Amino acid sequence: MHQYLKAIGFGDIRTKNELKAVLRDVRENFNHQTIVSYRQGEDFCEIRKEYGQCIGISMCGELDENDVFEPAYYFPYFQGSGISTYSEIAVERKIEKEQYVGVYDDSRIGISLIFTVQNGIAYMRERHAGLEVVLTGRNPPPELIELADYVSEIKKVKHPFDKGIAARDGIER
Repeated sequence: MHQYLKAIGFGDIRTKNELKAVLRDVRENFNHQTIVSYRQGEDFCEIRKEYGQCIGISMCGELDENDVFEPAYYFPYFQGSGISTYSEIAVERKIEKEQYVGVYDDSRIGISLIFTVQNGIAYMRERHAGLEVVLTGRNPPPELIELADYVSEIKKVKHPFDKGIAARDGIER
């Protein structure tokens, strides 16, 4: 279970079956859907079910060739009503899925806040002048490459995999 489901009122979920029932409700009764075609034949889809004012569960995944939604991950969300301040953040793409997280370091109170970016493309289009966007991860969609200020590509030159050595815990895994 996502550790922050309690924050939006789902603290009473105790079993996998209870969690599956909630996620089935999101899939079958969503209030909002966004689809982005980011590669030929691959459509990223986000569906949201609002359970309270501006709070709910977002489920993300891909649509297959028959337009059937295949969920990859979910997270609770809170949708703010406006921008109260501007601060520098780092936006990073998770390697294993089409998900972006923001990292904000507040040195005044000594905390780092890590959060799921609800719409990475919209964030970059509307970002405050003077902010620079650095993306990390693999295979970003062309729209993100165009909007980012820095795009780097890292390539393997030599690796133990080349000698048939399997992935090791704590290193490659």
